[in-house]
Parts: sequence; structure tokens; C-alpha cells
Amino acid sequence: MKQRLALFKNVEWGYVFASEESREDADDYVRITEYIEVDFPDLPLCMVVNSQIDALDKAAEELGKKYMEGLESIKQKKAELLSLTVQK
Repeated sequence: MKQRLALFKNVEWGYVFASEESREDADDYVRITEYIEVDFPDLPLCMVVNSQIDALDKAAEELGKKYMEGLESIKQKKAELLSLTVQK
């Protein structure tokens, strides 16, 4: 996969990174090198697919965790409200 890249520096934070021409108009980045064509060798398809599956599994696990925390919070609030009605 070929990609045309240059190095840019973030004006505020000072970090440097490679990017395409899309950063050229950004006010908070300054291009510090000329553009070059970089030929990145492709990874084996099985490696790419496995990495994507792992990322999706992690995202699903995080979503499930947030769901369970939210559900537990709702149950706790409901229990608090029910205890108020019992106390009266």
C-alpha cells in the first residue's frame, strides 16, 4: 500500500507525526518535511482479520461492562426510592 506522507509538528504540544496532505490547512500543525511516497508492505490478511476481531471483542466487553454498571446504578436508585416509600 502506497501513501504520500510528510512529518507535521503540533504547535501547542510539540509532538511530531506523519500524515497525509489533509493536515496542510490545519492551524495547529506545521509541516516540517517534504512529502515522500512510502510503500508499506501489507500484513497477512489472517493477521489483520484476527486483530480486528480482537478489537471488536474488546469493544463488546467494554460496552457490556458499561451496560452492567448502568443497570446496577438504576437498580440501586430504584431500591432507594422504594425504601423511601416503605419508611413513610
